[in-house]
Amino acid sequence: KKHLYSPNLQRELIESFQIDNKHFHKALAGRYPKEEKSTKIFPPQKDQKEIEEYAERINFREHTYFNPIVFHYLYYYEPSKLKWFLEKHFYNKKILYIGSVKSEKLTGLLGKKADFELITTSDNSYNHIELIWEYVQRVLKEKEVNIILPAIGVATRVLQKRLLSLNLPKIKSIDLGSIIDCEAG
Repeated sequence: KKHLYSPNLQRELIESFQIDNKHFHKALAGRYPKEEKSTKIFPPQKDQKEIEEYAERINFREHTYFNPIVFHYLYYYEPSKLKWFLEKHFYNKKILYIGSVKSEKLTGLLGKKADFELITTSDNSYNHIELIWEYVQRVLKEKEVNIILPAIGVATRVLQKRLLSLNLPKIKSIDLGSIIDCEAG
């Protein structure tokens, strides 16, 4: 997904990297094993060292960064493990989906159409982040939600940062990344 630069987007992305909360997991591009079978689909990042140095500069404390393609890897190479994860965390749950693909195309992943959905543009979702945020807050206030599934590119980090500020311990927000695009075709 393409996103136009804006000072507010940059500020909110930096704030998301500076979160120090055990429930907020962060990943960095290129943080994945260089297995022979995966280098064609997930080539190593050429600027990996630069990415890691920048992340260290903007953080106040040392952080553990996770693998950003764990779901992608499972989707391609270990689909039964991904299915187990999705069944455990998504099936029979109230799902709020935000993204550019209609959730009816994601029933293979989610086990059903999302209970609540907001269809966004496929590019520059951050330009609409305030409308997205208002919708999410309204649904959370009026409805029971167990899982929030944002699929809005880098604006997902911003949305998850804002969700964390609401302190909703019974609601999970998971970024499945571009698996949504793969599943939707």
